[in-house]
Amino acid sequence: MPYICLANAQIPDGIVQILDLYPNESLRTSQDPPGQTRYVNRVQNDTLLMGSGFLQREAKGLAAYLADRLEPGGLEYASAVIDMVTVADNNELIIGGVTFTANNGAADYPNQIFSILGGDDAAAADLADCINANAAYLLAQVGVELYAVTGASIGSSLGASVGASGVEITAQTPGQAGALSLEVSLGAGIVLYADHLERDTETFTSAQLNAVATGIISRMDNGLGLQVADINTVVQVVPGMSTTSIASLGTGIVLTDILSILAGRGYVLPINTNKHADASYIWNTTADGSFTDNGIRNDTQMLAGELRPLTIGGDSDPREHKAIRYTVDGGNFNLVAGAGSLSVLAGINPITAPPVLWPDSDGSPHLPWAFQPVQTFTETQPDRLVTVYYDNGEVLS
Repeated sequence: MPYICLANAQIPDGIVQILDLYPNESLRTSQDPPGQTRYVNRVQNDTLLMGSGFLQREAKGLAAYLADRLEPGGLEYASAVIDMVTVADNNELIIGGVTFTANNGAADYPNQIFSILGGDDAAAADLADCINANAAYLLAQVGVELYAVTGASIGSSLGASVGASGVEITAQTPGQAGALSLEVSLGAGIVLYADHLERDTETFTSAQLNAVATGIISRMDNGLGLQVADINTVVQVVPGMSTTSIASLGTGIVLTDILSILAGRGYVLPINTNKHADASYIWNTTADGSFTDNGIRNDTQMLAGELRPLTIGGDSDPREHKAIRYTVDGGNFNLVAGAGSLSVLAGINPITAPPVLWPDSDGSPHLPWAFQPVQTFTETQPDRLVTVYYDNGEVLS
């Protein structure tokens, strides 16, 4: 459906009204679509305050939605370097729960056994071959395929000055899915430099998420497109977020959710929500917030000519925190968007400009006030008051 967004932060809810959409809410019959006349309300966007991965206060709106569902570093491929330092028989490397065992004898790749005959450099090469030979198995077990390479095979050192005895392991699935855990067991001959396959971006700050939300709203206020690529541009110019995307595999973002929030729909993220524990390298993109809350539905009955409650209490009923009206696309809507009130408010009507704001704030007395001593707002001719989007983020008007 199209989304009608209030594109001026100076105007509060309940001021801008669209009256030429059909059917009128007051005049519609049971055969008509949902009423289309409405007030256009402003996007909510509380400033996020997070500490130690926890939300310090309840947040409503766009930044809250992004914090709840956006995946950090979703375009990055996680990797890690390990080193063979006098590796011994039965030393184990555990990647995402899959164990690779050192053997002072022949390798057995199907059973994740690699040979350490020939010393640490040879063991590193054989471990890399063993990981690569088990790529399909790893994909089946943990959902991520890996690729391994040794320092010797790429002619350079790896990680912490590790050379030919080092192995670099890289996930072939981007984002958090590839951030597999790393452990060693039964000996110290395999050295780890991290406890998981790492990415440069594994978490967000409040400032980053607030900046993204502000950037998206700025595009709306200026009548610019908000397709996936447009929003990703806003995201990726924020320092530290160049590998984050609203369309990555692990994200919970839905474009129409963002557009509905911009159109005034409410989203609430509760206080104390934990999105990233200090000891964790995974940002929780499973939704903790929601567009709805459970209320109570009361049925009714007609009794003695009066409509009375039938059951006090009723059934639990999910209700929108802040609902917006469903927009019916079609001929009437396109007419209003192209030549009616929406075209005027969007600043694209060739005849009529958007209404002047604060025309009575000129420092002179105006009825019904007896005295208006100073100018409170500067009279303003805005370029636009609304922006209308298709559900793919393309600007309609």
